[in-house]
Amino acid sequence: MSSRRPTGASQFLRLPSATTARFLILVVATAGVALYFLPQPLQMAFLVAADLDVLPRVWHTRCPEDALALVGNVPARELRREYLDCAALASTVETGTWVAALALPLSIGLLIYTLYPRWLRRRLRPLARPELAQAAYAERELARALGSRRGGVRLLVTPGTAGGARAFGAWGRYWIAVDRSLLPATGSAPGSSPPRSPDRGRTGGPPGRQPDASSGRHANRSDALIHHEAAHVLNRDIDITYLAIAVWWGLVLCAVPATALMFPTPSGGWGRTALLAVLLVVLSHTRSRVLQVREFYADVRAAHSPGVAVQLLHLLPTARPERLLLRWWRALSSSHPPPGQRAETIRDPSRLQNMHVLDLFYAGCTVGLGYVGFQYLANSISEVVGAPYTWIVGNASGILFGVLAAFVVCAFVWRASLGSLVRAEPRTRVFGAASALTAGVLLGQVVGPGNLEASWVYLLELRPGAALVLAVLLWIVFSVILRWILMVATTWLSVSESVWPLWPCVAVSALMFVLALTHWFYIVGHMTVGGSARPVPPSILNLLVLPITDPAWIATACLGAALPLLAWSAWGRELSGRDAAPRLCPPWIPVAFSAVVLLGLIVVVAGALRWLIERVVEDMATSDSVLSLAAQLGPLLLVCLGVVLAITVVSSWMLGGRGARARVLSTTVLALFLTSFLAIPAVHTGIAVGACVRGFDVPGACGDSFDGFGAKAFTDFVNTGSFVFVPLLLVCVPAALAASSLRTVAGIRPWPVRPAPGRWYDLLALAASALLGAVALLEPAATPAPEPEAERGTPYTATVPGAPAGEGPLTGRQTCEAVDTEYYLAIDFLNNPWSSAAGTTHVLARSTDPVLAAFAEPALEVFDGGDEAGGVTSSMYSQAAAQHYCALRHPGTGLLRNPAM
Repeated sequence: MSSRRPTGASQFLRLPSATTARFLILVVATAGVALYFLPQPLQMAFLVAADLDVLPRVWHTRCPEDALALVGNVPARELRREYLDCAALASTVETGTWVAALALPLSIGLLIYTLYPRWLRRRLRPLARPELAQAAYAERELARALGSRRGGVRLLVTPGTAGGARAFGAWGRYWIAVDRSLLPATGSAPGSSPPRSPDRGRTGGPPGRQPDASSGRHANRSDALIHHEAAHVLNRDIDITYLAIAVWWGLVLCAVPATALMFPTPSGGWGRTALLAVLLVVLSHTRSRVLQVREFYADVRAAHSPGVAVQLLHLLPTARPERLLLRWWRALSSSHPPPGQRAETIRDPSRLQNMHVLDLFYAGCTVGLGYVGFQYLANSISEVVGAPYTWIVGNASGILFGVLAAFVVCAFVWRASLGSLVRAEPRTRVFGAASALTAGVLLGQVVGPGNLEASWVYLLELRPGAALVLAVLLWIVFSVILRWILMVATTWLSVSESVWPLWPCVAVSALMFVLALTHWFYIVGHMTVGGSARPVPPSILNLLVLPITDPAWIATACLGAALPLLAWSAWGRELSGRDAAPRLCPPWIPVAFSAVVLLGLIVVVAGALRWLIERVVEDMATSDSVLSLAAQLGPLLLVCLGVVLAITVVSSWMLGGRGARARVLSTTVLALFLTSFLAIPAVHTGIAVGACVRGFDVPGACGDSFDGFGAKAFTDFVNTGSFVFVPLLLVCVPAALAASSLRTVAGIRPWPVRPAPGRWYDLLALAASALLGAVALLEPAATPAPEPEAERGTPYTATVPGAPAGEGPLTGRQTCEAVDTEYYLAIDFLNNPWSSAAGTTHVLARSTDPVLAAFAEPALEVFDGGDEAGGVTSSMYSQAAAQHYCALRHPGTGLLRNPAM
């Protein structure tokens, strides 16, 4: 085994850089700001053009006007069809403005990104025929710096217009410009470095200061500059740099005129202008952080070349104290960090491994700012193109921002964990990181378009207590995810210097963030629908506990527990100083743990079978209560739980100790997962074994006990496992952590493991766990949904719950309020959508509003003809048209959505 101590410098350069993470935050945040500021001005411009007959007059407000003009003059079915067509067309135009709002600044940014390098090259005025010796020297040094990446990079010698040296380009074509004055007049050997004169310290001139007379000084300066600019090519950050600049300017060129156009309107004014100014300042700071951090990475990579680090330090001027306002201005506008920080980073590259909570805060702001807008855009596009409403469409924003958050968080946490291991420092604190991410998500909704579907800020205004509870729950979820990422990163970095383990961590954490964000925003939206007029829906409790039994959450937890255990299979040699032994565990251990628990269940059930039958038969003879039956089976359930708990404590004691908490958690969760989903087959096996051993004096009892065993086991174990898994976690995980802590307090060292890769049974154990996880996740999805007729209980002519009492007429607003009540019953799971639509039809029939009453007639005709299914389908069209009409004619009611179905 090798005992060399890795520095981690080469490893952290191969990890995703902070430049990439910050750039992604900038681009997505820019798109979110564009979706907030640009749709309304574009819609206003469209209406102005329609009034001038430049464009057709197609908008939502036209639909009720046309319907009032047509009612009584055309059949009701044609009236409803005309209204739905008008609303669908208006929704298409509105969706087009949202797409244009997103595409316009990005298109302008791409245009600037494409044209700017060409303009810059002309502005630099490169020499057509530079001195042969200078050009040859620069070409040799550039080839030495780039190596195999030399192709596609061209050298430009400029007459002093490059400000020293700079790298630029677009679409894979790059140029490195170097001022002629910095190149040696004679062809010096590449990398030549003459002795340093006594009067020259760390205060060497910046790239643009007049060079010294000696060609050796020229060589020092030109070497450092060329290697620094070549490092930008090797780091692949040139495109990121100019895209960041271009996208920011694209937003400015679109948002500023749009805000000026909206200024005289009620939606504009000084508030909207001030908000745009604040957002542009924040985005400018984000852009500067992208540009500045790339310079650190270029310095560190360039300093890896022999002799270049000293030359770079010579070029950096002495750091001088700056006033606070000057430091703020540099942070907002400068593309280069302070020289003092650059010099410290060159001397200690591990500074780049630190995690800044400001990055996580900005990532959270991006999520909060853009989540609702992107989801509204995804829903609108799917409705316009007629795509089926699938889980992916309904959670498109959650997928986008979940993947973004996973990549950003994993990149920063992984780098910070590497720095902590290499420097033997305490691990990163999760409290501050989770707080920054949560605060960003909440604060981002303050400035985001929260009036569309769901907004935590709107919920805070409606129900402050519920909003604060949801904020705390979000912080808890983020803390759990961050702790898991930190655990995985520390475990894998302890055994491997490879970069690939980061990507499985990103994939699994993306699942976690997607599930967390979609579920949290769904709850927020569920509680804000209807505003203050709607009470807190009882179904909110079901939504809060849904993750406990959702197979997707459980399967993700299984993957999360298995990922740290995989590190043992990849452990080939010990890396000195990283103390991997207490963190690792062979994957066969949780499988063996689960096998012992299941064997214990089989023995307990088989041994107690006669007693179990007697108690159940006696109970069924005296009472048919489920609670009574549960009370009779209580002792057996407690015995089974005691078996699981005892084995958990023993295994956690064996695996636990100082620094071994991660493997205790992973092993316990994975073992409980296997136990939960195999508990029903174990119980069936125990019954069968008990019947065969005992016999019960019944001929053929042993063979009969196995009849239908496979079908019972397969159909029951998934659903039951979902309900067993979480209770076992709540009981056994604290016990496991307590047993591990007791071993630490007792001063007993953790059980050490040794590198032993390639064991087939470890891979087999992981494969079995993955297969069971896939079955748990996919089996409910593969179960066919019940037919709609099975859910329609009562006749569709029933009285509408919540509607005004009696059979008298309803005014237009009363009708719309009753339609809303039916809709809320459906989304609160108190009524099915088909009954809700049918009930809406009967409400509309009582309306004094002629348009609403006409919307009901087509559905009532189908019902009267005896076609119940057709009547329900027609009622859904009537409900959609009525909601759209109500939202425009009676503000505060209805739902302005695309009624195309």
